Amino acid sequence: MIKTRFPENTYARIAMMRLAEIYQKKVFILGCGGTGCIVAEHLLRAGFSQFVVLDSAIVDPPDMNRQLSYTFGDIGLKKVDCLKRRLISIQPEASVTEIYTYIDSRVQLETLLEEHRPDLLVNCADKPMGKIHSIVCQGSLQTDTPVL
Repeated sequence: MIKTRFPENTYARIAMMRLAEIYQKKVFILGCGGTGCIVAEHLLRAGFSQFVVLDSAIVDPPDMNRQLSYTFGDIGLKKVDCLKRRLISIQPEASVTEIYTYIDSRVQLETLLEEHRPDLLVNCADKPMGKIHSIVCQGSLQTDTPVL
């Protein structure tokens, strides 16, 4: 739990209560590429501590110019494993569940959302091209999961 130096300050108390709420929320990051790895890291630094990260890709040399959470030492490794390691290195108390799979159906996504029960789904995936947005919208509606 994060403690404030100024507990008598009403605004600080309110901010700390909100931060404590955020700390308890679980975020499901769909896609760990250029957008997903940055979104995950920013949410972690903002106070979120529970993540489910999903991707089916490995880190490739062309990723180095735009996927800032990965290094040349990560080439050939699963993005979900590398992103988990990165997030834990920033916040050792974070909980990160990695799922190494490809989403290609609404039912598949719904099953994962029902299993993990995230408070927020963040769609950072770009494949299957043209279809992923429909899968995410339908899956989000069916499981009543807020989505970005």
